[in-house]
Amino acid sequence: MDIVYPVKQTALNEELRYSLRSLSNIKHDKVFIVGDCPNFINTETVFYIPTNKFSSRYETTTNNIKVSCECKELSDNFILMNDDFFILNRITEEDLNLNRGLLREQVKFYHKNHHPLTNYDTLVEKATSELIKQGFENPISYELHAPIIVNKKNFLSILNKVNNEALHCCKRSVYGNYFIKEGKTIEDVKVLSRTNFRPEIQGKYNLLSVSESCWGRIKPFISSKFPTKSIYER
Repeated sequence: MDIVYPVKQTALNEELRYSLRSLSNIKHDKVFIVGDCPNFINTETVFYIPTNKFSSRYETTTNNIKVSCECKELSDNFILMNDDFFILNRITEEDLNLNRGLLREQVKFYHKNHHPLTNYDTLVEKATSELIKQGFENPISYELHAPIIVNKKNFLSILNKVNNEALHCCKRSVYGNYFIKEGKTIEDVKVLSRTNFRPEIQGKYNLLSVSESCWGRIKPFISSKFPTKSIYER
């Protein structure tokens, strides 16, 4: 099974470097980078697909995945990654069937803990309402900062249903509610604050993601886990 990274334009993207190294912990075939291609990427071992940038970063990511799905060289089923996802321990494809529970519970959490709501919070709430309109009485959240397995044909089939910024933002949940029937519910693995990262705890998890503001704090932990250059680097 191939792996796809939608990548935004950024100066260094050290997170992507170590995310690629962490692929040593999952069996995979080809690696595709779609969007921007940092200078350190070895284009002899990575399939690079340039794409257009849209005004909305969420729509840009949707388009990056769409272009990937239209690529004949990409496997029918693939693992969708982000450049700030890390696979800390050896896993298989079966370990990636994950969700975050009910979307409405995620929205309730935001209303209880975020004052005021962020733009992302508002988009998740709108997407929840849109999915209910599409016939899902209790839509599941797939808004985890973790890899997800996607089928090319199935993803392309939902694009006419992803028709506003909220649904572009929550495209994983649109896809998951239509096509993922069972899964394990977990808490999100993204570290949002430098103060709530504890190596002895996070190191026991299979998956980890970090916000940009936390990277400096977490980089020593990640670099110690993956000190060896991967074949995807120059």
